[in-house]
Amino acid sequence: PFLNEDQVNRMDKWFRFVQATARLTPNMLPYIIKMGYHLARRQGPHRFFQTIYSDSAADLKTLQDPEVLEAMLTCSEVLLEQKSKAVDTFVRQTNLEQETWLLDHIRWLKDKMPVHFLMGLEDPAMPAESIAEHQLEFDWIDFRLYPETGQLLLFKHWRDVLDLAEDYL
Repeated sequence: PFLNEDQVNRMDKWFRFVQATARLTPNMLPYIIKMGYHLARRQGPHRFFQTIYSDSAADLKTLQDPEVLEAMLTCSEVLLEQKSKAVDTFVRQTNLEQETWLLDHIRWLKDKMPVHFLMGLEDPAMPAESIAEHQLEFDWIDFRLYPETGQLLLFKHWRDVLDLAEDYL
């Protein structure tokens, strides 16, 4: 898998719970994710964000930016609709992260196309120690590391993302 057991053990409790469910009881994952979505609907998205990012000071700080919060709340309206397919998509993504072939696909990209990983050093789902291990294994990948940034990197550093994408247009 992309994350070995030691890397998973370094994760924040929320992300560790989801990853462990995917790895150990994958048939339960859709129900766990549905419960998470139900909790988000019940608590309200803002409080839910506070809960899942509680161990990431960087993400909590990013959520204090009114533009970021507005974007997250607007997106959550769509994702939390009863008819949304977001649960299924999230389950598929989480299950893919458990697959060993994911690393094979990343390795296959070497010398075929440029690869960039933009990583927040305070991402509770990918601790800095795990990033360092991946940097050693994939020394050909352009790792762009952002201190004081967590999972909400795309909301905080969206201009960097667009500038990088523009290089390939």
